[in-house]
Amino acid sequence: MLVAAVVLGRRQPGGFVVLGWLDQPVLFGTIAIAMVAFTCWLLVDHDMWRPFLVGAFTALTLAWAALGALVGSTTAKPVEQARHASPDGEREVVVYRGYAGRDDAWELRVTSGTWPTSREWDLGCVNAERATLNGVEWTGANTLRVLVSLPKDIDLTLDADTAKPTSRVALGC
Repeated sequence: MLVAAVVLGRRQPGGFVVLGWLDQPVLFGTIAIAMVAFTCWLLVDHDMWRPFLVGAFTALTLAWAALGALVGSTTAKPVEQARHASPDGEREVVVYRGYAGRDDAWELRVTSGTWPTSREWDLGCVNAERATLNGVEWTGANTLRVLVSLPKDIDLTLDADTAKPTSRVALGC
């Protein structure tokens, strides 16, 4: 069931945020290995093999979690820079700032709904090598404008029901 949940989360049908949380290799691996250790404790009846298998899988669980914590602390994650609520308050564009190589990069996502049925869609990104993000403004309940340093700003339209964008911003990412 855990594998099926991860496959479902990886595909993120409908952009549901809760399912996106399952696409975490370290978290998934830690839970899966811990479940194998628990299964060994429940099902293995041999006096010598039970403690050996449970101990080995428990050690593997801790090693996997430690490796994930180490790798996670060395990678630079995008930092939330701004939030822009839609005029009706139903949606929100979140701007994250990070790096693409040595250049600044801005990632845009739109969220709608409330937990646990909240949805999140990728609107695209802007790389400082190609353009600079100057802001985001809503032009309607389902339309928004991405203000960039190029001669022309980018207009995006969202589906009225799901907030899924019909197109994405792709400037160097």
